[in-house]
Amino acid sequence: MMKKLLSSLLAVLLILGCCTVALAAETGTGLDVKLLNSTADQVTLGVYVAQETAMKNSRVVLEYPEAMTLENAVSKLPQEAGITDLRTSEPGKVSFAWASYEAQNGAKLFEVTLRIQDTEQPALPLTISLPEQGRS
Repeated sequence: MMKKLLSSLLAVLLILGCCTVALAAETGTGLDVKLLNSTADQVTLGVYVAQETAMKNSRVVLEYPEAMTLENAVSKLPQEAGITDLRTSEPGKVSFAWASYEAQNGAKLFEVTLRIQDTEQPALPLTISLPEQGRS
């Protein structure tokens, strides 16, 4: 029991460490990714527009490894701020696009909860990209 708990905790720490490394490689994206919740077998991340960045529209793509499954993805940008499109149909990817009336500084865009399928096998890093960026 203790061995399984320790291995689960190690897997979560490895995933979070990999996530931080992968996100750090994407410098200049204007996004902040925050750990909102974590357990032995799942992780919840929030994706925000960085406070110093002003974006009116863009598309964000979050890719996750096969060792994880998508439990939930929810748009958090208020409806009155503009229009959003959250797509989760492609395995291993979450795509979020938005167009807003005003620039979004520090706004939470979406939340993603990922389940770790095999806690004995560390997951590969998560990557996040901003392939299309609008101007404010």
